Amino acid sequence: MKRAKKAKNKSVYQQYDIWWANLPELPDSHVMYGMRPVLIASNNVVNTHNEVMTVVPLTTRIEKRQMPTHVLIYGVAGLRQASRALCEQPMSLDKSELVEKIGSVTDWYQRISIQHALAVQLGLGA
Repeated sequence: MKRAKKAKNKSVYQQYDIWWANLPELPDSHVMYGMRPVLIASNNVVNTHNEVMTVVPLTTRIEKRQMPTHVLIYGVAGLRQASRALCEQPMSLDKSELVEKIGSVTDWYQRISIQHALAVQLGLGA
């Protein structure tokens, strides 16, 4: 007798999704905080099974000095204007801090750029 295949547990939270999130304020820190858009950077296994995921904050201040850890995000439905992913600030965030989905990065070049910027930040031979 064949075993029934388990239905895949599809997470609401997917890598490369952009959400409004309530980022906690860290005293004496330059880390982004407050209600702002974030990009989910953690993989979908983590996003499905853990309560904490890795996110990268976005900023609309795209005139900031360009760094190898910055990625321009544009053309995402729901994102009001072009933004910059600050991949030098990856952070752990509880799912309860995610408020509303904005959209998703679907462009393969932007996705590769995000992966590269995170690899540069983490010193993973990029």
